[in-house]
Amino acid sequence: EAWRLRVDSSNIIFNFGPAASELYATALREFDEKTYSFSENRFRSSRRQELIDLLKNAISGLFVDQLKILQRAANSEVRTKLLEEVRRSGTISETRQDRITRDAISRFCSDAETLEVSNLRLSAYAARIELENALHSLITGFNGSAIAQATAASRNAQLSRSNRRTYIPGNILPGVSLGLNVTSEVRNGGYGNAQLWSSYSNGPHTLNFGYANDADAVLQQGGGGVPFIRLQPSLRFDIDAPYMYSELQKRRQGGRG
Repeated sequence: EAWRLRVDSSNIIFNFGPAASELYATALREFDEKTYSFSENRFRSSRRQELIDLLKNAISGLFVDQLKILQRAANSEVRTKLLEEVRRSGTISETRQDRITRDAISRFCSDAETLEVSNLRLSAYAARIELENALHSLITGFNGSAIAQATAASRNAQLSRSNRRTYIPGNILPGVSLGLNVTSEVRNGGYGNAQLWSSYSNGPHTLNFGYANDADAVLQQGGGGVPFIRLQPSLRFDIDAPYMYSELQKRRQGGRG
């Protein structure tokens, strides 16, 4: 019951494989010892088989559910890192995609190995193949996906605004840009299967909004608690010194004339 509650809360049971193997073997051994005097009784054989079926179903269910948790965490990890790369560089190379995918699969295999139950022949091999196929589908054409293009467009718009010469209304100094950036993000429970990123700009001012349901994935990977809402304002103050100097010189020359 404690194991089921833990898994239903999207948590992995530490060292589940060996613990489940020991539970299965111990339960049958104790049953056999306590019912030894009824070893020829057909009712005893029937009850023993019921115990075997009960244990197998419970352990197999926990095993499969934990593999799904690890798969979702790996998928969320890869998706998050791909988007981070696009936000940083505007695109992501196939080499980098493959590296991110290999790292996630390696971590999955390491964690899944501790879940395997040897005496019930519960192996994580099929789940690994399933994950590899899912991640391959994710990275195939990722740069052309809607979310990657939206993220790249937001990045390019921010770069364009930062390079644009703007003026503070009423300020006598040219070449000065003052902009307010506000980045907000909502992150709730889940494993990153739903993500959104959008951006709005008005002159030098920018509002970025993000949403991801990946809080459980962060906790699963050992990260700290994730705030439900994060608001990060910043003030950008840019001075184009060569342009400012040139414009001031023109003003001085015009004043002399």
